[in-house]
Amino acid sequence: MEITGVKREKILLVDDDPFSNFFLREVLANEYQVEIATSGQEALARVHSADKPDLILLDVLMPGMDGFEVCRNLRRDPATRDIPVIFVTSKGGAEDEPLGFELGCVDYLIKPTSAAIVRARVGSHLALASQNRHLERKVRERTQELAMAEEQWRLLLELAPDAMILADQDGRIQMVNAQTIETFGYAREELIGQPIGLLVPKQAQGGHAGQMASFLRNPSSRSMGLGLDLAGRRKDGTEFPIDVSLGVLPAPHGTRVLAFVRDITARKEAEAESQRSEAQLRHAQHMEAIGEMAAGIAHEINTPTQYIGDNTIFLRDEVKELLAFLAAERDSLERSVASSMGNPSPEWAGLKERFKNLDLDFLSEEIPKSIHQILEGLARIAKIVGAMKDFSHPGTETKVPTDLNRAIETTLTISRSAWKYVAAMETDLDPDLPMVPCFPGEFSQAVLNLVVNAAHAIEEKLAGQPTGTLGTIRVSTRRVEHQVEVRVSDTGVGIPEEIRARIFDPFFTTKPIGRGTGQGLAIAHSVVVGKLGGSIGLESEVGRGTSFILRLPLSPASTMGGNGD
Repeated sequence: MEITGVKREKILLVDDDPFSNFFLREVLANEYQVEIATSGQEALARVHSADKPDLILLDVLMPGMDGFEVCRNLRRDPATRDIPVIFVTSKGGAEDEPLGFELGCVDYLIKPTSAAIVRARVGSHLALASQNRHLERKVRERTQELAMAEEQWRLLLELAPDAMILADQDGRIQMVNAQTIETFGYAREELIGQPIGLLVPKQAQGGHAGQMASFLRNPSSRSMGLGLDLAGRRKDGTEFPIDVSLGVLPAPHGTRVLAFVRDITARKEAEAESQRSEAQLRHAQHMEAIGEMAAGIAHEINTPTQYIGDNTIFLRDEVKELLAFLAAERDSLERSVASSMGNPSPEWAGLKERFKNLDLDFLSEEIPKSIHQILEGLARIAKIVGAMKDFSHPGTETKVPTDLNRAIETTLTISRSAWKYVAAMETDLDPDLPMVPCFPGEFSQAVLNLVVNAAHAIEEKLAGQPTGTLGTIRVSTRRVEHQVEVRVSDTGVGIPEEIRARIFDPFFTTKPIGRGTGQGLAIAHSVVVGKLGGSIGLESEVGRGTSFILRLPLSPASTMGGNGD
């Protein structure tokens, strides 16, 4: 009895024997839809209908096309090859079974057979076929999902903003995305199969391979991933900073490494610029505080210096008169003693002895010298005070015409304590140098940094030499076409070739901790190039010394000549 609303499975009986067809139909009709074909050709036609059977009971011996040929046709066609076929034969079957199973049948029934065996075999194979169809459907669905996921992954890989590189456990590249090609400049086929170390500088390849091997050996790092700051190398040989994140993917044989690579050149430059700006701000604040303090000290020193100078001049004049008076009195006394015929009074004799002990000739010679030296010292103090005032003068927001020679002289005066024990200072300042549009305070700061750097270079070279040995610092100015050149040279240790490209980097220093901050040359470069629109060059020879060459542009008006006075 057919259950309404439930689709029954369909069985096709293929046999030219009406009795066999009648028997099998009676046995199966209550549970299944049963159709009959009496020839192989009719069976193939029914199989290719819209509603193909779920199982075929196929007679082996039929006129025209036997069951084996029908089965061959079914298995050749992708649309029918999965229909289970049970051969039904009246022969013994032993000699036919190998061929039938080779052709893809699932079972043999020997006629005549019982209804129970028919139901059991048919039910069993239909159930198995149903399970297989379910599994095949699941496999198809899973395959479609995997294909979709793979396509999504491939699309994500290609559109990712970072370079993504898949390598095997030996570090050989298996897959790259479009960003990898853009970042490193290689074609895709040039990378596949190559060691991933191709993308880092040669000198770092050994360390990179060691890091990856350690990463793969360490289970904890494999589960957490690994982040590295490395240098990358493009096809053209240029190197650049990269950030690399590594992860491990399981694979049927071994493991695979997925590397996310980001070009961080812009980030590094931004960080360096931020550090440079912060350092310059701190330095500016520091210099502002020093300037204010220097201005205050200069003012405080200036007042006592003035009245010491005034009083010293007064003493010089009065002492001169006093010494002249004493000399006159001494001469008068000697004349009086001489006129007493060798018999002076005791008072005159005692006074003469006191004049003798006073050594008036020595005092007349040395006291003016001492007073002159005091006045020279006071003039020196006044010059230093003036230099402190000039150096501590607040900066301007716009460029102003500046006498670079005077600014340099002021700076050398202020910095004398930094170089006087290690170097002799030579200057060759062009007296006809025109005024230069400039920020005076910042220019002086740049020169100060270069002079102090020169003193340190000489001091390093003189280490271990006899006390009193001096090097030389030479500062010169001259006009070169529409520019003014300032050259600061020293006879110090020189700068090795391998670090010259970095000497203007913020915080780069070869000096011991506490000796240098790595800001002096960076600030000088920032001032000359960034603020004054000039250039700063370098000439150096290891063991012989270094010259820094500053070139500042002249305004159109100043190219007419003159010093602006």
